[in-house]
Amino acid sequence: VVAVQKADAAEDPLLEEIIDRGVPVVRGDGRAVKTLEQAGIRKARAIILATSDDLTNLDAGLTAHDLNPAVRI
Repeated sequence: VVAVQKADAAEDPLLEEIIDRGVPVVRGDGRAVKTLEQAGIRKARAIILATSDDLTNLDAGLTAHDLNPAVRI
């Protein structure tokens, strides 16, 4: 499991809890190839896209699928 947090996002108490539980966090744009690669998309079996913006979720999902056609979205 890896979490991706938008680089310019304000600190979030939930994010701190995730870090406290030992989950790695990649900071960056979840739509960007570089960020998805840092998060391990090429080896991922699944990706959960949970922003409040449907277009961002769709864009990230399409990019993830381009990098790993077998990933479940």
